[in-house]
Amino acid sequence: MTNTDRRFPKVLADELDFALSAVRELGPDLTEDLLARFRRNRTKCIATWGLFNGGAPVEGLEYIPVEHHWKIEKLDDAYEKLHHYRNGGAVDYVASAVAKEVSKARASLPRQRSKKVDFEVVAEYLKSKQFSEIKNQKKLIEEAKNHFNISERTVRGIAAKAGLTKARKQPTAT
Repeated sequence: MTNTDRRFPKVLADELDFALSAVRELGPDLTEDLLARFRRNRTKCIATWGLFNGGAPVEGLEYIPVEHHWKIEKLDDAYEKLHHYRNGGAVDYVASAVAKEVSKARASLPRQRSKKVDFEVVAEYLKSKQFSEIKNQKKLIEEAKNHFNISERTVRGIAAKAGLTKARKQPTAT
């Protein structure tokens, strides 16, 4: 596998591989059960003592065999790092010079334009709902926006071009 084929940084892949190899003997069902217990126990500890409990005892924790506790803790930590990476934490694993080059490359790509909207279809929709006569135009604009998956500004622009809005009075200079 080349560096470009990898979906995650090598350090994360290696950490997850180590954690999974440590729990391989437990089987997937027991591993999943122990991981769920570990996470519930951690939640109980945080709920009881806060984030910084200093090892104080907590009532009602679920049993996890001592010999498997470190394995489950490593697996949870590896999953947590992987989720952090996938949810915007990739910058933590990239040198700033590399991040700058990636940003430059993305900025030079063509922008994805919003989809083209058929002016007549939206205008007919607004006319069929008596846009110019109703009191709550804001609600109809919101409905059209959701129906055609376009912005509020686009709906208002189409309504104005179709002559469905009242012309604003221009201030006169005296």
